[in-house]
Amino acid sequence: MYISAITNFSTDHKTNSLSNTKNINSQIKSNNISSVHFQGYQPDENVLKNKYRILLTQDIWAEKLDIKIPDSELEKNILLEILNQRKNLDRYTRLQNEKAKIMGDLFKYNYLAQNGIQTPEREKLFQSLAKRGNLATAMSTLDKNIALEKSKNREAIEYFKNIEKIENEYLDLHKIKSNELAKFYIQVRKNNINKEHQYSTQELINIISNKDFSEINPVKSTLENTSIPQGKKQILLNAQNQYEKFLREKVNIYIMEKHWQIANEGRRSIFEENKKYIEKYPGLEKQLNNTFDTIQKKYSFKTQNLGSVNVYKLGEIWLEMNKGVVELRETTQKINTIKTKLKHNKNDKKLLKALEKEEKELQHTKKLWIKALRVSMDLERKNREKFVKVGKADVYDYLTSENKEIQCYKNLEKISKADKWNLPEEIWAKIIQG
Repeated sequence: MYISAITNFSTDHKTNSLSNTKNINSQIKSNNISSVHFQGYQPDENVLKNKYRILLTQDIWAEKLDIKIPDSELEKNILLEILNQRKNLDRYTRLQNEKAKIMGDLFKYNYLAQNGIQTPEREKLFQSLAKRGNLATAMSTLDKNIALEKSKNREAIEYFKNIEKIENEYLDLHKIKSNELAKFYIQVRKNNINKEHQYSTQELINIISNKDFSEINPVKSTLENTSIPQGKKQILLNAQNQYEKFLREKVNIYIMEKHWQIANEGRRSIFEENKKYIEKYPGLEKQLNNTFDTIQKKYSFKTQNLGSVNVYKLGEIWLEMNKGVVELRETTQKINTIKTKLKHNKNDKKLLKALEKEEKELQHTKKLWIKALRVSMDLERKNREKFVKVGKADVYDYLTSENKEIQCYKNLEKISKADKWNLPEEIWAKIIQG
């Protein structure tokens, strides 16, 4: 095993297509789904306005927005405020979505090609990518145009960044709950006046502005008017939670090659869990796919929202560590084979010499592996510090704090540090077994 050289890369150019900007639903504890209204005790006006800003910007980076008719005058005013900020970012959003699509198509095509999988989808992806000409040039042009739009519309971008910060604060302080976000999002999707995505942001502003507000019932739940069975709503909510949790745990933003494969595995497993419900509720399969697409888009925007920061390529180190585990496994097998032979001939000098050699090799590889672990964890902390400096720590933490691979390495670093940079044999056994 060798430890590869540590180099830099720009996350703005080498991120994957599985991210989002809003965590619309973490763990939903209640099975009772109803409309989101602030009745009874009312918080101060600023808190109430901020709650609406959070609720109404859950899918703000979609190319064409999903909008429902507001349920109150306050909601209407906040929605218009948001739409007027967002219309300045329509081109920025379109470019970001285009970039995400290219990257997503490229990851899918490379996966199919590298694994020799010949399907109609592979040919379709090839044709789509070929139409764009030189991909490096196309991506460079997109990045320049995105940077230009960002510089022209800093105020609008800052507006939405601030809402995201408030959302994290309100969730921590329990001023807003994750199930409120999920319920409101369901309302918007089910009562969307832009289902065909035929309206631009400006056209939506015109529709909402000209709506006769006397027609709006501020109390009656929008969700109560739908004919979708309660059980179906809960299935979709559970699927949202499961898929987002799956992506956060399984997708390592430092290792891009298998992102599309991992995302599809998540879809398949959740579909399998809900097979009996798909047969029960017509249209559920399509709605599940729409749910997955939405979460992937949100996750993709989270990743792209990291911005252009030069960070250390930890993925290369971790891939070498994976190779090291294979070497440890093979060496351990050789040692066990030699020991088995020695049971029948304890004094065989040739076998004893071979055993000594393999045991030295095993210890050497373990030391290299621990060294790589220490280096990678030190660089991971340095990477996070870079994102702290540019105000992206919350986004970085969202993308890494639940990832099982990264958290496993952090835990192993703590254990080894406590034992003078060694690991107990029982831990090595688990690592080698996989």
